[in-house]
Amino acid sequence: MSYDLAGVTDRGVFLDAVTSSLEGIFPSESLGWVGFHPTTGLLEIRGTGDAGDPEVVDAVSRNMFRHPQLLSYTTTNTIHPRRISDIIGDRDWLNHPVFAEAFAPWHAKTQLSIVVTPVTPNSWNGWAFNRNHRDFTDAEVNTAAAIQPLLVAFNRLTGLASPHPDFVARNPLTRRETEVLQLVSQGFTATAIGYVLRISVLTVRKHLENAYEKLGQHDRLMAVTAAARMGIIHIPG
Repeated sequence: MSYDLAGVTDRGVFLDAVTSSLEGIFPSESLGWVGFHPTTGLLEIRGTGDAGDPEVVDAVSRNMFRHPQLLSYTTTNTIHPRRISDIIGDRDWLNHPVFAEAFAPWHAKTQLSIVVTPVTPNSWNGWAFNRNHRDFTDAEVNTAAAIQPLLVAFNRLTGLASPHPDFVARNPLTRRETEVLQLVSQGFTATAIGYVLRISVLTVRKHLENAYEKLGQHDRLMAVTAAARMGIIHIPG
């Protein structure tokens, strides 16, 4: 992980590199960075699988203050890694509203979390790993605890994990919406974008519609121009 991150100064590259390394340690159906910014009130999820999908982000945002893991972190005053199964029984979890709204629709059942900053009801940053069928083992929890200081150190030393308030405030788009708009600026069609990102054309168009609405624009050219002016995307010269 240290080798992969040597010399990295771009935030997206940093998060993607850590995600890739962690995926090799904790194989999961979906995993990635989760951060909640207290000033803007925005939740960011970036990673593999469904992570970053607007519907996932919306579902988690609506339910995050009821999430058993978040409640556990804020009431125990410790950031030691933990599984949902460490906090709530299987039957209660399967009947929990957070499971029904934020996990079940995307076929996720178990979760392991590693946070890199103290957790409060208004701010947290860390990594989450989701599996569909099997829980994380005690050995994996111990591994998570062993590498947590490294992740905390990377977060503190690079300053790349937690987004700068100005960046979050000026970029209202999700990671996927930004990716789609960047490809549009490069001349890709919706079909080509779907092929590159491995999503359907309908999903591409939905991301574009969301981007138009958030940027207050009505077509591709105007949205691309606005996003470039805000520094969200880069238009090839």
